[in-house]
Amino acid sequence: MHRESTRCIDIDPKDPGAIFCPGNSNCNIGPADIGPLLLHVGCKQTNPFWDTASGKFEVPPTVYYKLDPNTSGSGTSALHHWLLEAMREVPDEFRINREMWYPQALFRAFHEQYETSLATTVLLLGGQAAGKSVMATMALREETWTGALPGGGIIQRSDYVYVSPSSVGQNREEHFIESMAALQRGSGSLIAETPSLDRNIRALFLRYEADELPTGSAPGSGGLQMFNAQNLRKVFAQTAVAIWGGSGSRSASSRIELPPPISSVVFYDLKGETVDVASGKLIDLAHRLERIAFVISAEDLSLFGGQTGSAQIATRRNSVDVANKLMQRFDSFPKPFSLIVTHIDAVRRKTSPPVWANYWAQHNTAPADYRPITPATERDLLCQVLDMGNNTEKGIGIRLRKRRWPVHFVWTEDIDTGNRYSVGIHNFVYGWCLPGLRAANPGATGR
Repeated sequence: MHRESTRCIDIDPKDPGAIFCPGNSNCNIGPADIGPLLLHVGCKQTNPFWDTASGKFEVPPTVYYKLDPNTSGSGTSALHHWLLEAMREVPDEFRINREMWYPQALFRAFHEQYETSLATTVLLLGGQAAGKSVMATMALREETWTGALPGGGIIQRSDYVYVSPSSVGQNREEHFIESMAALQRGSGSLIAETPSLDRNIRALFLRYEADELPTGSAPGSGGLQMFNAQNLRKVFAQTAVAIWGGSGSRSASSRIELPPPISSVVFYDLKGETVDVASGKLIDLAHRLERIAFVISAEDLSLFGGQTGSAQIATRRNSVDVANKLMQRFDSFPKPFSLIVTHIDAVRRKTSPPVWANYWAQHNTAPADYRPITPATERDLLCQVLDMGNNTEKGIGIRLRKRRWPVHFVWTEDIDTGNRYSVGIHNFVYGWCLPGLRAANPGATGR
């Protein structure tokens, strides 16, 4: 980080050059966590470490997180994250800014548009305990993207998280730290309950790197194999022509050459209880973000027990019922939709109905290698299950067939252990969030 280059800039809507580092081109072509940090003066999102009394923000030399967020007295450990280190380097004269810092790659995700889809914003909508936060967290964790690609090279990932600080209380940064800690936490509970705050953002940044596999890394398996290195070399070329839009817009202003893009998926997550009635800030987010993904828990399907509660939460609305209401409310919005089904690990060994049991019989021995045969495979299977369910589920099945929305099975195996891993997240990112990364027709390759 070039502290001496920190300065105030005005961004020309037709020329974004001011956001790029003037002194070192590596900052502009490397991963998101070594690029410039930006701060939008006047932004409503406050730095979680902002201290009103002193009139500045200060990141402590050591930030601690709970080893288990849901168990009191579980102990703490030091949190290590590039964003904390970067904010500690902010010059004193800029610490009087209340607004939150964020990476250049996040700015580009909102303001650049390429010929192929290389960046997107996704609103995750689902009921309480549907699995939205776990899915988004696992999408950002380093081990999810570790491994070699077919044809050589690796996918280099970086991340950014932000949670609005609490309006009251001494530990206003607590939820921000917790969200960040989930990216490095070992065994035990992965995340705490999602807070009811304005913003809960998890951003994933992907960049193709042609170098050899880092020492000590294992070859890729499972989902990573759908990313073809030869295709990614073309996507992440040395220069890229982008359509530059005005602030908060993707409207075309001009075509200009920029440093190569970093592919970005920005997940917005809201507390399940706050989306039961679609109004206010939820409607605003739905209009502003590019894609909407509805999330249901497979455990809530009536054929699998249709539970109305869980071990952690005594009473809650069934996630299928919540998703149905949300689908009805947002179906008319002109944007891409998909349906994510989580907690497959809890039901993939069910012996009934037969169509479900027969499908998973071929995948249960090696879930890490699971991939749907075609893009429509999971939708077809889910619709067959919904057809045998209650009236709400049958209605969802009719909607899925009519709208032809993609369905993605995304879950975490061994979630309470240090060996947890995500299944289906690569297919979700590659197949729906960032279709610009597709190496070939998935129907032809079987991947």
